[in-house]
Amino acid sequence: MRYLRLLTAFTAAGLWQGLRAQLDGAQPYLVDGSSTNLATRQFQTIQDAFNALEANGVNGSNGPVIIRVVAGYDPNVEPNHLRLGGYNCTNGPCAVQVYIDIPVVLSKSPTTAQRFLLRLGGSPTHDLQNFALYGRGNLRLVENTNSATQSAVIGISPRAGRTLSRIHIDSVVIDGVNRTQTYAGVYVGDTVTLGNAIPTNSTVQQVQITNCQITGARHGIYMRGAPNGQVLAPVVSRCTIGIPEPVPNTPNTDASFGAGSGGGAAGGIYFFVTTGGAIEQNVIRNALQNGAPGAPGFAGIISDEATGLTIERNYVYNIRYTGTSGYGATGIRVTAPSSGSANVIVRNNFISRIGGDGDNNSLTSLHWMVSGIAVHAMAANSNVGVQILHNSIHLFNDDSSSLGPDDLTTPPAGSTNSVVTGIALSSNVTGGVTISGNLIQNTHRRTASNARAFGIVINATSLAGSTINYNAYHINATVAGGNFIGR
Repeated sequence: MRYLRLLTAFTAAGLWQGLRAQLDGAQPYLVDGSSTNLATRQFQTIQDAFNALEANGVNGSNGPVIIRVVAGYDPNVEPNHLRLGGYNCTNGPCAVQVYIDIPVVLSKSPTTAQRFLLRLGGSPTHDLQNFALYGRGNLRLVENTNSATQSAVIGISPRAGRTLSRIHIDSVVIDGVNRTQTYAGVYVGDTVTLGNAIPTNSTVQQVQITNCQITGARHGIYMRGAPNGQVLAPVVSRCTIGIPEPVPNTPNTDASFGAGSGGGAAGGIYFFVTTGGAIEQNVIRNALQNGAPGAPGFAGIISDEATGLTIERNYVYNIRYTGTSGYGATGIRVTAPSSGSANVIVRNNFISRIGGDGDNNSLTSLHWMVSGIAVHAMAANSNVGVQILHNSIHLFNDDSSSLGPDDLTTPPAGSTNSVVTGIALSSNVTGGVTISGNLIQNTHRRTASNARAFGIVINATSLAGSTINYNAYHINATVAGGNFIGR
C-alpha cells in the first residue's frame, strides 16, 4: 500500500511537471479546435496557446516554437481580447512563430477596459521577444463595434521597465471600426492614453510590420517613443494603408484613414520620437479629410522628431483636405528636433495628387499649404539633417470638397493666399538640408486672386550648409497669382 501511495504521488508529480513543461520546437503545436492538451501538442484556441506560453515559458534548444492554426479551429470560441504578455526563456533565442494556415476572421469588439483586439506585451514579470505572427493573407482582424473612446486593432506596448524586441507582424488584413473610433490599425505607445509614448524606462525595439493591409483607422500605423521610453529601429514595409478607391462625392470616407470631420493631425504611417528604422515600399492612398488638420498636419507619412529614419520607395497618392477653411495636406512630412540633426533620408518616393484649398498664413507649421514633401523643425535649427533625394512629385487636379474624385472640370477657388508647392521648408529650417535629383511637377488649378504654385518654398531668410541642385521642374498651374520655381 505504501508503495502504491508513493507510485501515485510520483505519477501525479510527473503529470504536473508535464503540464508545466516549457514549450519547445521539437514539433509544431496545432490550434485545431481540440481540447487543449500539451502532451499531444494541441490547443483549442490561439489564446490557449498564448496562455501556455505565459505559464510555461519557452525552451529554445530545439529551434523556434511553431504554432499552426489549422482546420477545426473556430474563431468564435476566442475571447473578445487576445493577449500575449511575455514568457520565460531558457536556452534562447526562444523564438515563437504563429502561422495562420486557413482563412480566419477574428471579429471582436474592444471596450474601454480592453482597447485592443490583439495586445502584445504587458507582462509585469517577463519580456516578449522573437515573436512573429504570419497571417499568410489568411488572417483578418476586424473591430466590428467599439465601446471604447479610442482603440487599436493591434497594440504593442510593454509595462514600465520591460522590453519588447523583435516582434514581427506579417500579411494580416486589419480593419478598424472607423477612423473616428479606431486610433490606429497597429499601435505602439501608451495603453492608457492612446497617442502618448510608451511607459517610462521601457523599450520596444526591432518591430516589423510587413505586407499588411489597413483600413478604418485615424492612423494606419502609429509608433511613439520618448527619451525615457525608447522605440528603436522600427520597420514598416510593403504595407497598404487606405481603401482602393474613394467613394465619389463622399469626401469623408471613414473606411480609409485620417481624422475625418472632427479634424486634427493624422497620418497613414506616423513615427513619433523613434530612433532608426525604415518606412519603405508602402502604398498610402485615398484618404480625404474635411476637418481642419492640426499640426503636424494631414499626411501620408509623418516623421515627427524621429531620428535616423529612412523613408524610401513609397507610393503616396490622393491625400486631400476637402474642406474650405484654408488648409492643406502633405505627402511626406518630416519634423526635425529643435536642435541637432534628424538624420532622415527621404528618397525614391512617388507622390501624387496631394490637395487642399491651401493657405499661407503660417510659415512655421506648414500644414496650411499643400505640399508633396514638407520639412519643419521644433525650433530654429541650422542643422536639421534631412536629405530629399530622387523623389517624383506630381501635384495636379482640383480639390473641391463638392467634387467626386474623378471630376476634373471645375477648379476650386482656394483661399485668398492659396499655396501649392512640391517641397516646403518652414521658417524654422535654417540649414542642413539636401534637395537633389527630384522631379517636381505642379499643375494644380486655383481661381483665387493670389493663388500661387511653386516648385520649392523656402520660408527662412537663409539656409546654411544646404545643397539644392539637379532638380527638374514643370510648374504650369492654372493660378491667378503665378507660377514659380522657388521662393
